[in-house]
Amino acid sequence: MLPDAQLEGDAEHPLQIALYGKMWATVVGPPELSASGPDCVQTLALQLLRSGFGPERQMVMYRANERVGATTISAVAQQQEPLG
Repeated sequence: MLPDAQLEGDAEHPLQIALYGKMWATVVGPPELSASGPDCVQTLALQLLRSGFGPERQMVMYRANERVGATTISAVAQQQEPLG
């Protein structure tokens, strides 16, 4: 797992998102969600909203185990340009 891994059941802990290239993103730990394609981070954010996560929940993105950014689910879901 990545540093500061999400604690199961801890609603305040940021969700960790692993980025693989620019075309695939996955949540590290529960929930087991992933998305692919040029807008994979936005698609993943929309899946999280549909799964009941709050729009202000933090998402911390990692690539090769290095933190590359952080934002909220709602900010990513509303993006016009692909993230990742």
